[in-house]
Amino acid sequence: MVEHIASATIDDLWALPSDVHAELIRGEIVEMAPTGTPHGNLSASIHLVIGPFIKANKLGKSYIAETGFILFDNPPTVRVPDVAFVRQDRLNLDTGTFFPGPPDLAVEVVSPSDRADDINGKINQYLEAGTLEVWVVYPSDRSMMIFTPDETRRLTGADQLDRSAALPGLSVQVSALLDYYGEEQ
Repeated sequence: MVEHIASATIDDLWALPSDVHAELIRGEIVEMAPTGTPHGNLSASIHLVIGPFIKANKLGKSYIAETGFILFDNPPTVRVPDVAFVRQDRLNLDTGTFFPGPPDLAVEVVSPSDRADDINGKINQYLEAGTLEVWVVYPSDRSMMIFTPDETRRLTGADQLDRSAALPGLSVQVSALLDYYGEEQ
């Protein structure tokens, strides 16, 4: 259990034990419950689809959950997307701690316990901080929402994702992203 710190800093978050999963939201450390296996498996599936594309095209690096991104210094905000991507030209910023800036792509897989207000808050913070694209995946109805500063669109498994602000050239059937890893196709 994390001791409540009214005005926590990025250093306070970094100093937490490795078994504590938390984000720093406007100076408040908010502990995160572990996710269930469907959530983790779907996050892995998404990473297994976009990761090879990112690597093959030398676009940058992809990251999985537990990687913190500093969205704002004041008030200090560190978010931990389920899957993330950072462009090659920004990798020189990496300090070996939390990434000092937003990811170019943030992917959030919605769990049954997630509140809509919290998800909307994350989307807004990512975009305000400079994230090019946010994917919010809804396992319950096998759909995803894509948010950019200019548009919002909803895709289902039958759709083709062939336009990405963060991953130019990516073309993938949405069902490939939404299928659980190891599921028979």
